[in-house]
Amino acid sequence: MNKTVVYAVGVVALLGAGYVGASWYAGQKIGTQLQANALALSKYPIIKVVKRDYTSGLFSAEENITYRIGCADGLGEEHPLQGVMGTVSLKNTISHQPFDMTVDTAIQYDEKTKQALAKIFKQETPLSIKTKLEMGGDFKTKFAVPAFSVNDPDGQLNVKAMNASIESDQNLSFFDAKMQHGGFSLDAKSQQIQWTMGEINYEAESKKTELGIYEGTGKMTLGAFALNSSNQGKPVQLNFAKFKFSTDTKVKQGLVDTFFKGEIEQLGYNGKEIGSLNVDYAINHLDGKALQNINQASLNDLLQCNVNPTAQMKNMTEQLKIILANDPKFTQKMSLKAAEGEAKFDLSFASKGLLATDFAKPMLALNKVNAVIDIKVPQPLIERFIREMAGVEAENSLAMFQQSLGMGIGQGYVVSDGKLIQTNLILDQGKMVLNGKLIDPMQMLSGGGNGGQ
Repeated sequence: MNKTVVYAVGVVALLGAGYVGASWYAGQKIGTQLQANALALSKYPIIKVVKRDYTSGLFSAEENITYRIGCADGLGEEHPLQGVMGTVSLKNTISHQPFDMTVDTAIQYDEKTKQALAKIFKQETPLSIKTKLEMGGDFKTKFAVPAFSVNDPDGQLNVKAMNASIESDQNLSFFDAKMQHGGFSLDAKSQQIQWTMGEINYEAESKKTELGIYEGTGKMTLGAFALNSSNQGKPVQLNFAKFKFSTDTKVKQGLVDTFFKGEIEQLGYNGKEIGSLNVDYAINHLDGKALQNINQASLNDLLQCNVNPTAQMKNMTEQLKIILANDPKFTQKMSLKAAEGEAKFDLSFASKGLLATDFAKPMLALNKVNAVIDIKVPQPLIERFIREMAGVEAENSLAMFQQSLGMGIGQGYVVSDGKLIQTNLILDQGKMVLNGKLIDPMQMLSGGGNGGQ
């Protein structure tokens, strides 16, 4: 036999043996991980593995597993998770070929549920779940829900398709997520409500820090929204062209900073555009370990069916002490850009040496807080809202507004030049200044006017 042919056959044989060996290894790796998942879940009374069967071949395997959801006892009769809520059965079809390791997960429905879903989804699978696995432990799971419609005498619901994915590794050291939904429409004839929402998109990227909490970014966009209904026989229409927001969480030296930015474009009411609304806020200097302790304790108690309000409150109090020790800070900026001008509501709050016990003594707490509240609203904008919302009662409502505004100006709570209504409150180490005048904080808190100096 030609040596070249012999070598070729040998190479093919080696590759084949290597492929089989890799497939066997992949199968062992996947099987071990699935077994570990089932064992981990079995430690939590709220999710009990009732039954599990696993069969494995050279290139494929199948797992059938049934979970019981709910707490047999421990939460009290009034808790929504008390008692067995039901069971969930999953069928995992596994391909452990080394270059195409996948797990197809199918929910096993009872006959009654199957018939109900068939009326809605026809021949489509209500929810498909497919996971792509890598030898190194990374995975990507894709979820898909087909478009569907529900029609009955009370109305009609049309929902477009949804696709989503999550990506991580076996240690969950990072977590990336995406979701795209085509939107929906609802016509509830019996309640005289029409509701439509355009496309929804969401993306998030995060990684686990040394503290065990995640930092990262996220963003979401909601397409055109419209709601038509009625209030006491009067039509109510609310709409916007787009709503988008983003988040950013950072962890540095054990402290967590969270930022949020949101914008609603072309906000409208009853066929008239109000303007664009922007909201920014930030929370800074939150103790990461304290936040982690709160999350872990709450989640662990729930999974263990052992909710103890007294213990939870004690833990919250202890973690609050730690959080306050780092002097947290909160800031918010909100603005509405309308034809009459820009309305603003800005707020900032920061503590300095504040203790949990100080809340029982208001004056002591005020001495350890710095805060600013700054509000500016175009008066014509408020008057327009009143006219459009009050209808035939607009004149009476405007008169009541003018009367209340006059009282507020007289007591020093607000200032106005007829075009812009403003309020500015500054709290600095126990000193309170309202609209440029030093006032007594206790008098302010009791609602007794500014008592300006």
